[in-house]
Amino acid sequence: MDYLTIIGSLAAIFGIFKIVNEITLSRASKHRDDYDFTKVYLNDLENQNSHKFILQKGFRALTNNIYPVEEIKILLSQDNPMEIIYLRSSSKKTINYDSKEQKYYWIGIYKYKWFRKIASKLLIILYLISSFLALRPFLFNKDGITLESKDIIISISLSFFAVLAVIKHSDFIESLKFINSVDLKNLR
Repeated sequence: MDYLTIIGSLAAIFGIFKIVNEITLSRASKHRDDYDFTKVYLNDLENQNSHKFILQKGFRALTNNIYPVEEIKILLSQDNPMEIIYLRSSSKKTINYDSKEQKYYWIGIYKYKWFRKIASKLLIILYLISSFLALRPFLFNKDGITLESKDIIISISLSFFAVLAVIKHSDFIESLKFINSVDLKNLR
């Protein structure tokens, strides 16, 4: 019985080592594949004969986002393209790109400058109110009285609303970073 336990333990340790090793090697291999694909993609982007569809598909393969070729060139021409592409991806629900004018513009309620000035504060207040209301039945529960199911459902709904406010706030902050970081004047 002792030999069986020792052999089983050694097999488990070897198995864990093998799994960790495979994960590490597959990540390194994926990074090398990404690097090779990126080099080929950038050559295709420089080639005037490359079809726009291929360029958009290639960019989607790299970033999981679809943008017009003109915008792709702008994003890749920035000083820190990886960060700019990340910020652009985070701001896709608040900012659009106009290919004809080669400029970005705010969409939805964010197109109003007055709203952008108060949006961050408003979303934080919305988070605070909805999270407080979600926790209220638990905070002010007298003598450990069992909560009704409707109170629990309302609390869960309000907590989802609070999380949504945090996500919207984060996206808005990323959109502001993107607008302030992208350089449309010094395109390469």
